[in-house]
Amino acid sequence: MARFIKLSGADNILLAVDPLKIGEKAGDVAARARIPRGHKMALRDIGSDQPIVKYGQTIGFAREPIVAGDWVHEHNVYLRNFERDYVFGTNTRQTEIVAEAERATFMGYRRPSGKVGTRNFIAVQTSVNCSAS
Repeated sequence: MARFIKLSGADNILLAVDPLKIGEKAGDVAARARIPRGHKMALRDIGSDQPIVKYGQTIGFAREPIVAGDWVHEHNVYLRNFERDYVFGTNTRQTEIVAEAERATFMGYRRPSGKVGTRNFIAVQTSVNCSAS
């Protein structure tokens, strides 16, 4: 099964980490078209003018009906103004601290100051302007 990213239960699309061939599955959905790596595929049917939701955020609207498994790209997506709620911090929850004996470790190094460091890092960046805004 191909790798993909879907961060929110509200998402109606996924981001293909691996390119998908027609008929190849990502999650429970088979691609109806070739989906290039880094592009979006519909997880369920999206009606015309309905929001397209990625990472829990509306990133555009369906120009036409989009069927589960379709490639979601500029040919079937458009942008328009819509009402937004900029309230933040409403879904916060208390973090449960893991007991020290159960904590994970990493292959880092100790600096002369006593702090630790690592030579590798992971960064999550937007790959298209519509998700950057």
